[in-house]
Amino acid sequence: MREMLEKVRLTREHCSKHGIRQGGLVSNAALPPFDIQVDGGIDATTGRECVKAGANILVSGDFLFKKAKTLKDGIRELK
Repeated sequence: MREMLEKVRLTREHCSKHGIRQGGLVSNAALPPFDIQVDGGIDATTGRECVKAGANILVSGDFLFKKAKTLKDGIRELK
């Protein structure tokens, strides 16, 4: 749902601005960035849009198992 991209963008901006890292911890630069996961409707195009908006975890079932030629091809497209 493309209308969710703005929520992903706002969440990433908020976490970056306030130094929120994994686990919700603040200002611990040793920790990776806060994870933002998007689940549903992920294919090569929407996945790119989600990552650009700030998501770093993508869940893609239908595309990988039903629409991609092979699982390997689908993963390659998402990367």
